[in-house]
Amino acid sequence: MAKAHCLRLKAQCALADAARSEEGETRCRERTRQLCEATRKLEDTNLTDEGLASCAAKIEGALLGCEERDNPLASCGFKGTRAKGKPCASGVQCAGGGCVVASSCGTCSDLLPEGEVCESPLCAPGLSCQQGKCAKRKESGASCAATTDCLPGLLCIGQVCQKPPSKEGDPCPDKVCDPTAALFCKEGMCVATEEVTSGATCTPVTEAKARCPVGEACQIDTEANATACAPYRPDGAACGLVLPGCEPPAQCFDEKCALFPVCQGAP
Repeated sequence: MAKAHCLRLKAQCALADAARSEEGETRCRERTRQLCEATRKLEDTNLTDEGLASCAAKIEGALLGCEERDNPLASCGFKGTRAKGKPCASGVQCAGGGCVVASSCGTCSDLLPEGEVCESPLCAPGLSCQQGKCAKRKESGASCAATTDCLPGLLCIGQVCQKPPSKEGDPCPDKVCDPTAALFCKEGMCVATEEVTSGATCTPVTEAKARCPVGEACQIDTEANATACAPYRPDGAACGLVLPGCEPPAQCFDEKCALFPVCQGAP
């Protein structure tokens, strides 16, 4: 599954580390394996070798969107045995498939079907929360309010789902280029993303304009009171919710980089 996930990133997400160097692809596979192994150790999951193999087949070559590049398990619909309202570290522990997590231990919830009222992104795979209800993500040409309304590979441009310009030199009348192709719009034309050096000042607003080197992220330098490219923070390192800099797929939970939040008394 790690191989399938990272090859998909390499083919579809030009800004991901896996697409930018052999070292990045190797590290992607290692971290994805670590995620799988850590997930298997969580209590009350139904993860099996057969289930992971099925997930690998599902994501191999599939256009799932770069927003899912950190956690391939999220798109495979795994469910556990914990009832709604019980503590959880991941949705794979929950019978409803969803885990609402803030900065610490989460709470099991249902992944909502099409048509259900939603106040969070916990709609079933293939759906998104649109105007307060879970709905199928839309095809090119459909009206939209946000890019999450559209199918992967499309952006909401001018309230219409459409494929952004995706080749260097393409005109960009809407001032948008395909960020997954490592392009951004400059003076009406798509140009290649600039890669800055380690320690350089970086802009967190969009990684398409200036990308930190492979293995680094735009992080807050508290001493310099600025943002700069620095190596990913390892698991267990201190972090903040703003530009945490944790190495994917880790996130910042309780001010520490971790694959999952800690649930006291409920692993």
